[in-house]
Amino acid sequence: MSTLLEAEYFFRHGYRDIFYAVGLGPGKLARAAALLRAGARLLTCLDDVALAAQLAAFATAEGVAFRTLIEIDCGEHRAGVAPDGPELLAIARALGGILLA
Repeated sequence: MSTLLEAEYFFRHGYRDIFYAVGLGPGKLARAAALLRAGARLLTCLDDVALAAQLAAFATAEGVAFRTLIEIDCGEHRAGVAPDGPELLAIARALGGILLA
């Protein structure tokens, strides 16, 4: 899915496994958490250490567990972090205990 509106629509229509395939910005965390609390198996992704820290803080404060992937740039330079870049480990550290798969 590329919008939370799409994710919410498909969840209402019986889909439980949902991949939100764009970075989950801070303004969308509450809606994503609502989907998780309702029973969606929402998978998110990100490629930014500040966003990872915000997501981890939100998850801890709200008591929700986000399943989160770190987006890797596979050579197209559109999004993601370099597979050998320092940002990769920094993002993983920022996610801490919420990095669940």
